[in-house]
Amino acid sequence: MILVDAKLTTKAQTTIPKKVREFLNLEPGDTFFFMEKDGEIVLRPRNVSIDELCGILGSPPNKKSFTIEEMDEALAGAVEDDNARIVRQMDKDQT
Repeated sequence: MILVDAKLTTKAQTTIPKKVREFLNLEPGDTFFFMEKDGEIVLRPRNVSIDELCGILGSPPNKKSFTIEEMDEALAGAVEDDNARIVRQMDKDQT
């Protein structure tokens, strides 16, 4: 386990401690994201493979898994709905 302190500046910036950068294999220019999990904030580098992210969110709340095809279909539907919403908003803004 790594336990180190960091300080937040007045510009809401911080330096990631060297031990953490080394542990996560972070290099200058790498990107990462913050994720809330079980009431804690987790720092995840974007330099990991998709296989390493397997299970990061835990089990689905309803314990149902989806196939790639089902996920693709759901995403396509969401994109279509969002595109329609954007077009409606653009039409509304032009009137």
